[in-house]
Amino acid sequence: ALNHGGLWDSVAGGDHGVVDTPADVDTSGGATLIVDEPLDDAVFGPDEPVRFAVKTTCVACTIRALSSLDDLLFAERPASDGGLHRSVKGMTPATHVVSIVLEHPDGRLLKDVTRVVRVDQVPEAPTVHLEPLQPTTSDDLKVVFDAYARDPEADPVTYVYRWSKKGLPVTETANPLLPAARTTRGDVWSVSAVPSDAWGEGPAGQAEVSIGNSPPALETVVVLPSLGTANTEFRCVYYGWSDPDGADPELPRFAFLVGGVALEAPDDVAVFPAGTYKRGDTVACRV
Repeated sequence: ALNHGGLWDSVAGGDHGVVDTPADVDTSGGATLIVDEPLDDAVFGPDEPVRFAVKTTCVACTIRALSSLDDLLFAERPASDGGLHRSVKGMTPATHVVSIVLEHPDGRLLKDVTRVVRVDQVPEAPTVHLEPLQPTTSDDLKVVFDAYARDPEADPVTYVYRWSKKGLPVTETANPLLPAARTTRGDVWSVSAVPSDAWGEGPAGQAEVSIGNSPPALETVVVLPSLGTANTEFRCVYYGWSDPDGADPELPRFAFLVGGVALEAPDDVAVFPAGTYKRGDTVACRV
């Protein structure tokens, strides 16, 4: 890191390391003003301090840094060796034209070095929703963008997805899909789609859904016996009951048809109503 023997008068912040490019040196008027940091066109993250490393031969002078957006950043005298190190936090996220000025004790302006510095603006919040809008435990949850995050400097934007269940964080992933196997009926799932550029995270777009009931399924329904007479008791029999929601009780409902016409009968009984069919009829049931 740079060290001119001066005092660091700063809050904690990032160190940009040794400068290996020629510094601005203005030697007119008998005094020098060397600005090692920041470099011209330097870019800083939104929470990163902008570091100044300045050296002058006029130890009695005041060094001022003025921003085109934030006005006076600091005004201080250098250390006894002429070095001044300063970190400035909280500069407005935007492009600044910064003037580093060397001022004589009598008020005369001796030197003025200009730097263009950009404090990055993070991406804006996207707008998202989850699909399907009324999911069940059979459905994967997918993040769908209504509007993508806009980056003020047109930097590339990436996303991470932070999933929560009933308000408690569950997982963070780069995948906008949550598998159905992770959901349970009655869950309330929410997601934060967090945009980032190379310098930091922006505000998240958020969405939420509740997980509803998944209907059960059957493999097969048959009428037994398969042949009979008008006096035969026919029964509606089903096989392969399954329910994605787990251990819900089996509550089948039966509907009976004779010659393709539905019968009025209790729907919780699996036996065809007596006296509703005759020789030559075709009987069927639905569960």
